[in-house]
Amino acid sequence: MELTITNQTTMGNCDFLGFSNAQKNIIKALELQGVEITAKANKTLCHIGAHMFNPDKNKTNYLWFPYEADTINAGIVDRINQADQVIASCVHNKKVFIDGGVTKPISICKLGIDTEIFKPSRKPVKSKKFRFLWIGNPVDMRKGWDIAAKCFIEEFKEDENVELYLKTTGKFHQDQIEIGSNIIFDSRNLATADLIDLYESSNVLLCTSRGEATYLPGLEAMSLKIPVMAPAIGGMKDFINIDTAISLEYEYVAMDYKSNRKKGKTTQIEVPQVKQDHLKYRMRESVNNPMFSWHIKGMRKYIRKNHSLKPMGERLINIIFNDNN
Repeated sequence: MELTITNQTTMGNCDFLGFSNAQKNIIKALELQGVEITAKANKTLCHIGAHMFNPDKNKTNYLWFPYEADTINAGIVDRINQADQVIASCVHNKKVFIDGGVTKPISICKLGIDTEIFKPSRKPVKSKKFRFLWIGNPVDMRKGWDIAAKCFIEEFKEDENVELYLKTTGKFHQDQIEIGSNIIFDSRNLATADLIDLYESSNVLLCTSRGEATYLPGLEAMSLKIPVMAPAIGGMKDFINIDTAISLEYEYVAMDYKSNRKKGKTTQIEVPQVKQDHLKYRMRESVNNPMFSWHIKGMRKYIRKNHSLKPMGERLINIIFNDNN
């Protein structure tokens, strides 16, 4: 089995939309299944932003683009329909694509993580304070850093025993900054081992996103047996429920989801947003009763079965080589 991979990394833009980690996992998952990644293959898997997709007319093109919103931009539908087949990361994505006018065959393949790398330590070192860990890009309002920070400050600003750790990745500024006595902002590029240490130092991974195709940090945390607090929206509906996570209520609100600052344009759309009162209640509940967070059973087993490299690789083989859609 031979396959060409076209992705953001090969186009010199590996940081774009955070596709980089997913691309590495996809390649590894396929290689573990015996697929040879080569430019001479007659099939190509394009894991790339749909607006950047240009089909190779000499190959069969499989387009896989994680998509976070509940509606699809009409301007990219024609480009998507140039693919021979579309791969969706979740049931939610497939519905959005169909409703938006995508006419090509659509298969579903859930993104997976390397559970042999994200493996619990025997003796993880916890923070001295009860730590809520948030991971994402603070420039992108989709990740909901504003909700996380606002609710934390309102609920815990006077509590020296609780902290919020905001983790992002900076291209230019590499800093770890303490904001007040119980908020840490970290923009350092961490090695995987250090990232795992950060996960395991935390009591809860907090997700306040307004849209996700998968949310890889959630899968990584669950594989490390760290409780995840998140809304069951978008692709997270596949793994966030009362049995696997601390679920958060949400509602739909209008906001400027995307903006083009150079042209002075904004786009208002309806997005799912965590209910702030419920978030504060859940956060306080976790702090006051730490065992509440550990009512969740079998997190790692669930991720290994459904969201690891093996099931992802097997599913891609069925889609691309066995025509099992």
